[in-house]
Amino acid sequence: MHDHSEAERLLNEAVGVLGFDLSKKNRLKRNDVSKELIAWFLSEKTSVGQEWIAQKLGMGNRANVSRAIRHIEGAKDGVIHKGKRTLGKMFKCLSDTFSRSEQTAALPHLMWMQRC
Repeated sequence: MHDHSEAERLLNEAVGVLGFDLSKKNRLKRNDVSKELIAWFLSEKTSVGQEWIAQKLGMGNRANVSRAIRHIEGAKDGVIHKGKRTLGKMFKCLSDTFSRSEQTAALPHLMWMQRC
């Protein structure tokens, strides 16, 4: 599991991969599918709490994050499955490519795409 700084880095990578603009997070619905995918991803790959995720993604409170995670886990939608695969590939590539010290260093945004 990862700490807050690693979660922040993974958040930045995930929003880039999905084309999500964090500066517009409050204009989107709390159940926007991109927000839900990122919330699911962060809950799977980090140890940050749902309140932290809700705040970072503009999802209101942790109950909305919990609902989003359940929605993504039970989804049969092709778009959601594609998003999950994309985030999974990004994480695997980051894990395989960089040592732990390199992973926690400030890497240029989406550096993993250049290496995979």
